[in-house]
Formats: sequence, structure tokens, C-alpha cells
Amino acid sequence: MDRNQHYRTGKERRTPPPARMYDQDRNGPPPRKKSGMKQVVLPLGSIQNPPGEDRNARRASPGQQARQRAAAQKRRITKGEMRRRRRRLKALTTLMVLVMVAAGTLFGVNVLFKVSTFRVENLDGSRPADTGIYTEEEILGALGVKAGESIFGFSASEKAAAVGAALPQLETVTVKRSLPSTLVVRVQPAVDTFCLETEAGWAVLSQNRKVLRVEGEKPSGLIQLEGLPVSQAQPGYALALTPPEEGQDDPAQVLEEILGYLDRESLTEKTTSIQMEDLQNLSFWYDDRIQVELGTPNSLDYKMQLAGYLLRNENGDALSGSDEGTLNCSHITQQGEIRPVFSPKDAQPTPTPEDGAGDQSGEGGQEAGGTDLTGEG
Repeated sequence: MDRNQHYRTGKERRTPPPARMYDQDRNGPPPRKKSGMKQVVLPLGSIQNPPGEDRNARRASPGQQARQRAAAQKRRITKGEMRRRRRRLKALTTLMVLVMVAAGTLFGVNVLFKVSTFRVENLDGSRPADTGIYTEEEILGALGVKAGESIFGFSASEKAAAVGAALPQLETVTVKRSLPSTLVVRVQPAVDTFCLETEAGWAVLSQNRKVLRVEGEKPSGLIQLEGLPVSQAQPGYALALTPPEEGQDDPAQVLEEILGYLDRESLTEKTTSIQMEDLQNLSFWYDDRIQVELGTPNSLDYKMQLAGYLLRNENGDALSGSDEGTLNCSHITQQGEIRPVFSPKDAQPTPTPEDGAGDQSGEGGQEAGGTDLTGEG
């Protein structure tokens, strides 16, 4: 009789297992409790386990497992990941826009905007342009731009510098683009203003100290600059001076200040020379009649203002148009006031006290026959 039949009839019992051996000092096995319920086996048939090959076949491959994990992670998107994705999308969009703009610009530069016309004007845009000793054809030839070239294919500032170097008699040159296809050159001719002696000859300078040309003989009618430490005087370029040593006055800056004050006091037109060999004893000649001594660059504004008042003689109580000699505006009193002294031509100087020299405390000395223009002595 099989096991299923044994449980169905209930007439037979399974053979009880052999009793376990226990020590004498211990109680025997507890009595087996009888259950009031009967075990019933339903005739569902036997359940067969799937073979091993089928179980292995149902397992996912490593690649499938990786994809499943990735899918699971994809479903679990955090807020931080969403922010990072938005930032990446924004950066990608910006990059695409920049690429499109660059492509459009490149297309416009190389295809749409080409030089077809040229125009030469004055600095204020008026025409016809005052080109000085040059013609408009010479200016456009020095420009070096041909019709049909891209209007953005060159640097406007570099082209302007090239024209200024090739044509030194032009004080100012600017190059501007007038879209879609016009190139405008604005010029201002230079005016001979200064001259100075160099190793190569006499350099003629413009108002902005641009070297216009170099001549063999000294030109007339120009303000002579004496004593400047010239390092380069090449036509077409600005005058270059040797840089000062540390702690010393800059000659270029001092010259700019003197020229500015001369223009402010309306003395430039009659100024014939400026001496700057010794920056502690600055001076200039006015109308080839009066040498104005300024001393050091200290209080230069005050000194030039006083010299302008005396030289112009607007009130008729200063220097007349026939006076010749030396006007010393370098004497400063202990109170910080300047006491100008005029010494006529051919007057014999007397020794100046050491403690009262120009630009020092005290009144300073006077030359023989000198006149204190303050009216105090």
C-alpha cells in the first residue's frame, strides 16, 4: 500500500520511529499529542519541478540585466538629475545658437559685404576733403584695399596707421566702414609747427609732434625744441624720446605741460624756442626779444599764468612791445608768491644769494638794472 492510500483509509499507521535513548536521570520523551484534525491529501497529482536547463533559460543574460538596471535607474530620476539635464540642454541650445550666428556672420562677411566704393572726407565728414599735398588717389593707393574685397577682411585701425606712415604730411587718418559696401577715409593735413636738430638733420614736427620730414638746414618760422633726449625721429611716426630714469621728471610730460600753458595764455604764436636741456632751468623765448625763465617744473601753472599776463601787457603796465631782455618768473618768496623780475638787455648781472635762488624760499636775487614787476622793489 502506497503512502497516499495509507492516509486515505486511516486503517494503518506508519511505523513509529524508534525511541530515542535518554539518560536515566531525565524523563522520557513527552507523549505525542493527538490532533483532532485529519490530514487529507487532495488528488492534485504530483508537481514536477522544471528541469535545470529550463531554469537557466529563464534567467536574464548579463546584457539584459544591465539594461534592466539602467531602465530602473532611469525611472528613478532625482531632482538634481533633472536640474543637470536642464543645464545641459540649455548649454547645448546656446552652443547651437552661437554656431548659427557665426555661420551667418561668416556668410555675410565673405559673400554679402564687399567693398565697391571709396570716399575721402574731412574729419567732420564734409567734402571736398582737404588732403594737403596729396591727392585722393594717393591716399586710396596707400590704403591698400581693392574693390571686391570683404569689407570686414582687415583692421580699420591698422589701415589708418599704414596710410599715416606712408603719407607723413597727414596729421590724422581714420578709416570707417559704411555698410553695405563703402569704405570711408577721413583725413586732416599736418601743419609744420616745431623743429629740432637730430643726427640726421633738422626734423620738422606737426602740432602733435609727428615727424613730417627731415631737412638739411634749419627751417624758419617754427618753434625750436632744444635739449630733448630724442631716441627716434622717423618721418611718418610720432617723435620718440628716451624714457627718464626713476625719480626724474619726464621730458615728454613737461613739454606737454609747457605747450598747453602757452596755448592757454595765447603765447604760442610768438614763441620761438623752448629750452629743455636742463629740466631744473626751463625757459622759452618770446618774440625773439624776451627770454622767460621758469626754473623747475614746480608751480609751472602759476609761473606761466604770470608770464602770460606780463608779456601780453593788456593793461599797459607791464612789458611793452619794444622791451628786450630776461623775464625771471622762477623766484618764489617764503609766502609762496612769485616775484617776477625783468632784466633789460645788456644789463650786467650781479651775484644771486645762494639762500634765495630761484624756486627756493626767500625772494631771490635780482640782476643789475632788473625791475621788480610786482612794484615792491
